[in-house]
Amino acid sequence: MSNKVNLSKAAEDLGVSISTVSRALSGKGRVSEETKNRVLDYLKNHELVMHQRREVGEDCHFGKIGLVIPYEEERRYSGYYQQLLNGVYRYLSSGGFEMVLIKSSPVHSEDLIRAVKGRNVDGLILTRKVDWEVEYLLREGMPFVVIGQSGRNDYMAIRCPMEKACYDITNTLFRSGILRTAVMCFGKENISHTEAFRGVMRAHMENYMVFDRTLLFYEMEEEAALEQALELCMSKHVDCILCLDDDVSMRVSKYICSMGLRIPEDIQLVSLRGSEVLDSWPIPISYIQFDLDGLARGAVEMLTGYLREGRIVQKILPGYELRLHE
Repeated sequence: MSNKVNLSKAAEDLGVSISTVSRALSGKGRVSEETKNRVLDYLKNHELVMHQRREVGEDCHFGKIGLVIPYEEERRYSGYYQQLLNGVYRYLSSGGFEMVLIKSSPVHSEDLIRAVKGRNVDGLILTRKVDWEVEYLLREGMPFVVIGQSGRNDYMAIRCPMEKACYDITNTLFRSGILRTAVMCFGKENISHTEAFRGVMRAHMENYMVFDRTLLFYEMEEEAALEQALELCMSKHVDCILCLDDDVSMRVSKYICSMGLRIPEDIQLVSLRGSEVLDSWPIPISYIQFDLDGLARGAVEMLTGYLREGRIVQKILPGYELRLHE
């Protein structure tokens, strides 16, 4: 009978997280002396040797990491979030971690709460900064990394320059002659508190433009809502629609074309969270391209580094590109 055991088995028997066992064995990171002794006594009493294989492709996991994405019914996640998901999965797998996908929103938080309360994951990566999720995880003591601005030192964040990028693209649009914008998104999230919307509003203010709040639209996954939104945009002579991500923009683009309008000749369409999926889309949609692979890699490195060594770090990822069709 083998005298080797993996981290998962030891953690389960001791009633602690896998990351706690890892830190106790490595001597790195924050772990109490009592817990460290419990882990060592466990190995000694069972005459076991901790089995930690780091080679990629072996059947071994150091722990489970949850990736939190927005909850939206029937969402395809074909662009921005899909690229983040693929990158996080790839980097976690290469480091020996398992990824768990968690969808969350203020009205659909049960999966996130279940994962945290049950300690079904050792840490979380939030694909966007949502205040209630951040405060909840801090209260519960769950390690996490946010992809987005932080401004705080009590949790980890990889700073994607969303606000600056959205300011830059909106400012560029105004300088090209755009006079009136609308903003569209899926779901019922409070977009007015997001970094993307703050960047858009800052560009409006600095260009002495007034944003018409009746042109802020939600639930664009519903056909009736989308049709009504576009009719209002046309009646108010909107010449640019800003979409919160590429799934929204692709859906909107099809409806605009069905109305006999041309993009970008008659109306400009922009995705504020774009991806390379839009390069192959037959309708020309302008977008902001972030380094999504860099975001995924940085978030994984920060969280797994904390779980292994207890280090809280902040990272800045400055790169983005404005891809505009004129």
